[in-house]
Amino acid sequence: MKKIISIVAVLFMLVGCSQSVKQTENLVIMTSFYPVYDFTQEVAGDKATVKLVMPEGVDAHDYEPSPQVVAAIHDADVFVYHGAGMEPWLESVLSTLNKDKVKTVELSSVVNLIENSEEDHDHEEHDHDDHDGHDHGAFDPHTWLSPKNAIKEVSLIRDVLSEIDSDNKDTYISNTRSYISKLQDLDRDFESLKSLPNHDFLVDHQAYAYLAHDYGLHQKGLMASMLKEEPTPKELENILDTIQTEGIKAFFVDPSNATKLIDVITKETGVKVFPLHTIESLTKEQIAKGDTYLSLMQENFNSLKEGLIRE
Repeated sequence: MKKIISIVAVLFMLVGCSQSVKQTENLVIMTSFYPVYDFTQEVAGDKATVKLVMPEGVDAHDYEPSPQVVAAIHDADVFVYHGAGMEPWLESVLSTLNKDKVKTVELSSVVNLIENSEEDHDHEEHDHDDHDGHDHGAFDPHTWLSPKNAIKEVSLIRDVLSEIDSDNKDTYISNTRSYISKLQDLDRDFESLKSLPNHDFLVDHQAYAYLAHDYGLHQKGLMASMLKEEPTPKELENILDTIQTEGIKAFFVDPSNATKLIDVITKETGVKVFPLHTIESLTKEQIAKGDTYLSLMQENFNSLKEGLIRE
């Protein structure tokens, strides 16, 4: 009898220990692509294990998750994604996800989305033909490129994590407060661009509608052929004529889209090329350098400030 009681006692101890370990395990959070990952990591700190679905250096528009990655999303506690058409693979994953097991968070849900338009409407331009063939649907998905939107999205992550992991609520709130303070500093920098006499900026990738809208700027796309390695002579002539006729002195290029053609245009026209990151993913070099959303957005500000003054 004593032996049976001892065995039962040991079993209870084992169950209790198992439950204790489970309760103290970090949340496992899967995130769809880099800005979503960076925001989530800043909020979670060391209280959650945050994983990035998309590998470094991969084009977010073309990425398709492997079966192993999909399985990892199904096994996670939380899946944070952007939405608004940014992740073309999203619908198939969400349709099979057990929402009772995995908490889903759509960051773009807290942002007033800007409609795509083929016409050159102020702050609503996002010509799909100018976007290297990427069709996002009805809305421009690049919300994170405005620090004002980043603040909203980070706040949503804080609220969700605080709700489902109340034991660590104070940490999530503290981490978010610290990070939002840095985002507000960045926001003030971009606000200073409103005082510049020129607000038009020429880009190779019309991904900056939210940035333009929030800071009184106007993005202009050159043409889709800009992204071609080998445009026709006529296309190249049109590009050079546009730059020279309009007296363009600065051109803003997502470094991930840089081509030999841009070097040709720089040489032929004397136009100054400035980097303007979309931050959809990081390259291995950027990771090694320790780049983050904050550092790359600061580079974006520096480029716009210098380039707009040059114009």
